[in-house]
Amino acid sequence: MLSKNSRILKIFSYNGLHILLTEDNEINRQLAREILEAEGIIVDIAVNGMEALEMVTSKGQQYDLVLMDIQMPDMDGYEATRCIRSDPLYADLPIIAMTANALAKEREKSRNAGMNAHITKPINLDELFSALATWINIEKPVTSPAQSTTQVIPEVKKNTLPEHLPDISLQTGLKFSSSCNAELYRDLLATFLESRSEAAEEIRTMIQRGDMQTAARTAHTLKSVAGSIGATGLSMAAAALEEKIVAVDDGSLNEQLNNFSLHLDSAISCLSVYFREKMTKGIVRETNQIEHDAVKELVHE
Repeated sequence: MLSKNSRILKIFSYNGLHILLTEDNEINRQLAREILEAEGIIVDIAVNGMEALEMVTSKGQQYDLVLMDIQMPDMDGYEATRCIRSDPLYADLPIIAMTANALAKEREKSRNAGMNAHITKPINLDELFSALATWINIEKPVTSPAQSTTQVIPEVKKNTLPEHLPDISLQTGLKFSSSCNAELYRDLLATFLESRSEAAEEIRTMIQRGDMQTAARTAHTLKSVAGSIGATGLSMAAAALEEKIVAVDDGSLNEQLNNFSLHLDSAISCLSVYFREKMTKGIVRETNQIEHDAVKELVHE
């Protein structure tokens, strides 16, 4: 369920809506799916634009709305949307862009591709559900004067999360988790630790072989993922790195890459210590989301 402290009072049910979530990143996918399914929404998953196009145009498949990531391999969100819109049958299908880029030019580019709206990542619950209410043509939410305009982060259960993590704001990460779900947030931290520890070297290798497009897309993904878990410094470093890669700014690219690497190493280090302590104390819940054997050992209670 949505937080009772949300600024917007939801006066209707999303239960039974059918949405296609198009997202190539595992952490963003997991978080968005949890948020939507908590409201009774039926969620199908596409991991790139090509899959989204095929699923939308499949015979007999009908969606109330498509959430479309922008930067994806194989086919990005812009191209997928243009292909969907080329069929008059889907002229009125609501398609909402999801991206870490909040610039006006990015919003204009989304509109020009045929998207109805643009929401930023990390996902803001009020922005997301307001967009759903607007474009699925159900009753719009109303602002309740009795509601607080400040979201209050509930006290988390003992042993679920530490009191403090260096370089990671637990309050920020919880705010972006479904209903401030501490267990979901902990799983996202574990997934980040397992899947992103080598990201800096991966980007460096991409740059060295001249694959700037993939390097920029990887930095872009890290920007939104780091923001979602509350690693604000890392998110800002990833944003700066993405900008230099896109601009092909060789003069300071290596400096930005080193800065990003330092922020990433710091975040990975504090998460490694946290989960190692959890393993020692034997109080981490078992999770099926992590496949790497070493991290599996760390996230079992």
